[in-house]
Amino acid sequence: TIARTDDLPASEKFLSGGGDTGRLLRAKQWQATALGCPADWPDGLRFAVRLMLHAHDPVVVIWGRDSLAFWNDAYRDLLPQAESGHGLGRPAAEILGTVWSDIAPHIQRVMKGEVAERSEFAGQRMNADGVRESGHWNC
Repeated sequence: TIARTDDLPASEKFLSGGGDTGRLLRAKQWQATALGCPADWPDGLRFAVRLMLHAHDPVVVIWGRDSLAFWNDAYRDLLPQAESGHGLGRPAAEILGTVWSDIAPHIQRVMKGEVAERSEFAGQRMNADGVRESGHWNC
């Protein structure tokens, strides 16, 4: 398990930085997942994760046919389960709850190579204390 950036092999330097979420990504046992070792991830995913980790705004990356979710520190406050990193690399439908039903059609359009639309949503989310709060997001 590699949680420190300076211990990363050159092929996994894209996981450097990223605060607590970066540490969780580096510590996760990716070999036990369908994605496998981060050194073997497709260049597009490596690039997207690197950008996401260093973004100051909340960012979630949805990847591949299974719509796997990755997020940064700024986004984790929006997800009750994000503190533990349990859902990193899991299907977005499992992680994003009711938000997924709103954004899934937009993600599916992009995955088919169609033009992305910018949409804004308002609704509820559940914070880490299990309390429902109003939320606002866009994609």
